[in-house]
Amino acid sequence: SGIVTNGILELDIRYNSKAFRKDTVQMLANLLKSNLLEIIEHCVTRERTELTPSDVLFKGLTMEQLDTIKEQTQTVGELENVYPLTPMQKGMLFHSLMNAETGV
Repeated sequence: SGIVTNGILELDIRYNSKAFRKDTVQMLANLLKSNLLEIIEHCVTRERTELTPSDVLFKGLTMEQLDTIKEQTQTVGELENVYPLTPMQKGMLFHSLMNAETGV
């Protein structure tokens, strides 16, 4: 479990000592700390925030798909969110893909 109090993250790992050895859980805790510090270092060295799939409303989006969308839309400004198509938009996309020359 974890909690942030006064800007400090505290994590508590509880485990069944009959199922796991103490040194195994200690290794897990060390790896968790190391990875968290790596993530924090990555985030604080950025000049601005970066979107990740968990930041957008479109569920199931991969990082690669999000990167592609960001590249395709960078000329119109910074990407703030990604939404699924409405039924009407799906129909419009379908007809556009079926016959691109119609201008639909």
